[in-house]
Amino acid sequence: MTLPPLSAHPGDYLCLLLGLATLTFGGVTLLAAWRTRRWPHTDGRIVSSSVDEAADEDGKPLFQARASYEYQVGSTVYRGDRVSPGPHSFGRLFPSSPEALGGRIEGQTCRVYYDPRAPERSVSSPGPTLSHYAVTIVGALFVVIVLKDLALGTN
Repeated sequence: MTLPPLSAHPGDYLCLLLGLATLTFGGVTLLAAWRTRRWPHTDGRIVSSSVDEAADEDGKPLFQARASYEYQVGSTVYRGDRVSPGPHSFGRLFPSSPEALGGRIEGQTCRVYYDPRAPERSVSSPGPTLSHYAVTIVGALFVVIVLKDLALGTN
Protein backbone atom coordinates (compact mmCIF):
# COMPACT_ATOMS: atom_id res chain seq x y z
CA MET A 1 0.00 0.00 0.00
CA THR A 2 1.42 3.37 -1.06
CA LEU A 3 0.19 6.47 0.72
CA PRO A 4 0.01 9.89 -0.93
CA PRO A 5 2.57 12.53 0.02
CA LEU A 6 2.04 14.51 3.19
CA SER A 7 1.66 17.76 1.24
CA ALA A 8 -1.35 16.36 -0.63
CA HIS A 9 -3.33 15.42 2.50
CA PRO A 10 -2.04 17.29 5.60
CA GLY A 11 -5.42 17.04 7.39
CA ASP A 12 -5.57 13.28 6.90
CA TYR A 13 -2.08 12.84 8.28
CA LEU A 14 -2.96 15.03 11.27
CA CYS A 15 -6.01 12.81 11.87
CA LEU A 16 -3.75 9.76 11.55
CA LEU A 17 -1.43 11.16 14.22
CA LEU A 18 -4.40 11.88 16.48
CA GLY A 19 -5.65 8.32 15.98
CA LEU A 20 -2.20 6.85 16.69
CA ALA A 21 -1.90 8.96 19.84
CA THR A 22 -5.34 7.81 21.02
CA LEU A 23 -4.54 4.19 20.20
CA THR A 24 -1.20 4.40 22.04
CA PHE A 25 -2.73 6.07 25.11
CA GLY A 26 -5.59 3.57 25.17
CA GLY A 27 -3.30 0.59 24.67
CA VAL A 28 -0.84 1.65 27.36
CA THR A 29 -3.57 2.32 29.93
CA LEU A 30 -5.37 -0.92 28.99
CA LEU A 31 -2.20 -2.97 29.53
CA ALA A 32 -1.49 -1.16 32.81
CA ALA A 33 -5.05 -1.90 33.95
CA TRP A 34 -4.64 -5.60 33.11
CA ARG A 35 -1.43 -5.71 35.17
CA THR A 36 -3.33 -4.60 38.29
CA ARG A 37 -5.16 -7.95 38.24
CA ARG A 38 -1.86 -9.62 39.20
CA TRP A 39 -0.98 -7.19 41.97
CA PRO A 40 -0.92 -8.57 45.51
CA HIS A 41 -3.66 -7.39 47.82
CA THR A 42 -4.10 -6.53 51.45
CA ASP A 43 -6.97 -5.41 53.64
CA GLY A 44 -7.52 -1.70 53.92
CA ARG A 45 -10.03 0.63 55.56
CA ILE A 46 -12.24 3.20 53.83
CA VAL A 47 -11.47 6.60 55.38
CA SER A 48 -13.84 8.62 53.17
CA SER A 49 -16.28 7.97 50.35
CA SER A 50 -18.50 10.08 48.14
CA VAL A 51 -20.33 9.94 44.84
CA ASP A 52 -19.98 12.43 42.00
CA GLU A 53 -23.07 13.01 39.90
CA ALA A 54 -23.07 13.70 36.17
CA ALA A 55 -25.61 13.34 33.38
CA ASP A 56 -25.61 11.36 30.17
CA GLU A 57 -26.52 12.85 26.78
CA ASP A 58 -30.24 12.40 27.59
CA GLY A 59 -29.93 14.21 30.93
CA LYS A 60 -30.28 11.01 32.99
CA PRO A 61 -28.11 11.09 36.12
CA LEU A 62 -25.00 8.92 36.30
CA PHE A 63 -22.84 8.43 39.39
CA GLN A 64 -19.15 7.78 39.94
CA ALA A 65 -17.65 6.66 43.25
CA ARG A 66 -14.77 8.41 44.98
CA ALA A 67 -13.14 6.68 47.91
CA SER A 68 -10.03 7.16 50.03
CA TYR A 69 -8.61 4.21 51.86
CA GLU A 70 -5.64 3.37 54.06
CA TYR A 71 -3.68 0.15 53.81
CA GLN A 72 -0.45 -1.25 55.15
CA VAL A 73 2.37 -2.98 53.29
CA GLY A 74 5.12 -4.17 55.59
CA SER A 75 5.49 -1.52 58.27
CA THR A 76 4.40 1.38 56.08
CA VAL A 77 0.84 2.77 56.02
CA TYR A 78 -0.31 4.19 52.69
CA ARG A 79 -3.36 6.15 51.61
CA GLY A 80 -4.94 5.69 48.20
CA ASP A 81 -7.91 7.06 46.32
CA ARG A 82 -8.00 5.04 43.12
CA VAL A 83 -11.07 2.90 42.60
CA SER A 84 -9.94 1.67 39.19
CA PRO A 85 -6.64 1.92 37.30
CA GLY A 86 -5.87 4.69 34.85
CA PRO A 87 -7.04 8.29 34.83
CA HIS A 88 -9.81 9.14 37.32
CA SER A 89 -12.10 9.75 34.35
CA PHE A 90 -11.82 6.03 33.48
CA GLY A 91 -13.95 5.06 36.48
CA ARG A 92 -17.23 3.27 35.91
CA LEU A 93 -20.46 5.24 35.82
CA PHE A 94 -23.55 3.80 37.49
CA PRO A 95 -27.27 4.55 37.22
CA SER A 96 -27.70 4.91 41.01
CA SER A 97 -25.69 6.40 43.84
CA PRO A 98 -25.71 3.28 46.10
CA GLU A 99 -24.62 1.10 43.20
CA ALA A 100 -21.72 3.46 42.46
CA LEU A 101 -20.46 3.23 46.04
CA GLY A 102 -20.50 -0.54 45.81
CA GLY A 103 -20.25 -0.96 49.57
CA ARG A 104 -17.44 1.59 49.95
CA ILE A 105 -18.69 3.11 53.17
CA GLU A 106 -16.50 5.03 55.59
CA GLY A 107 -15.00 2.78 58.26
CA GLN A 108 -15.54 -0.48 56.37
CA THR A 109 -12.70 -2.74 55.38
CA CYS A 110 -11.87 -3.16 51.73
CA ARG A 111 -9.45 -5.14 49.63
CA VAL A 112 -6.64 -2.99 48.21
CA TYR A 113 -4.46 -4.11 45.32
CA TYR A 114 -1.01 -2.50 45.27
CA ASP A 115 1.95 -2.41 42.93
CA PRO A 116 4.66 -4.60 44.50
CA ARG A 117 7.37 -2.40 42.94
CA ALA A 118 5.75 0.82 44.19
CA PRO A 119 3.30 0.02 47.04
CA GLU A 120 2.05 3.61 47.12
CA ARG A 121 0.27 2.86 43.82
CA SER A 122 -3.00 1.08 44.52
CA VAL A 123 -6.57 0.44 43.37
CA SER A 124 -9.59 -1.02 45.11
CA SER A 125 -11.04 -2.55 41.91
CA PRO A 126 -8.33 -4.07 39.71
CA GLY A 127 -8.53 -4.70 35.99
CA PRO A 128 -9.71 -2.66 33.04
CA THR A 129 -13.04 -0.87 32.80
CA LEU A 130 -15.15 -0.40 29.69
CA SER A 131 -13.47 2.99 29.22
CA HIS A 132 -10.06 1.36 28.79
CA TYR A 133 -11.38 -0.76 25.93
CA ALA A 134 -13.41 2.06 24.39
CA VAL A 135 -10.48 4.49 24.08
CA THR A 136 -8.28 1.78 22.55
CA ILE A 137 -10.96 0.70 20.07
CA VAL A 138 -11.80 4.28 19.05
CA GLY A 139 -8.09 4.97 18.41
CA ALA A 140 -7.72 1.78 16.35
CA LEU A 141 -10.84 2.56 14.30
CA PHE A 142 -9.63 6.09 13.67
CA VAL A 143 -6.28 4.79 12.37
CA VAL A 144 -7.92 2.17 10.15
CA ILE A 145 -10.43 4.62 8.65
CA VAL A 146 -7.81 7.29 7.93
CA LEU A 147 -5.39 4.74 6.42
CA LYS A 148 -8.21 3.35 4.27
CA ASP A 149 -9.12 6.84 3.07
CA LEU A 150 -5.49 7.67 2.32
CA ALA A 151 -4.92 4.38 0.47
CA LEU A 152 -8.09 4.79 -1.60
CA GLY A 153 -7.37 8.45 -2.25
CA THR A 154 -10.73 9.63 -0.88
CA ASN A 155 -11.05 13.00 0.85
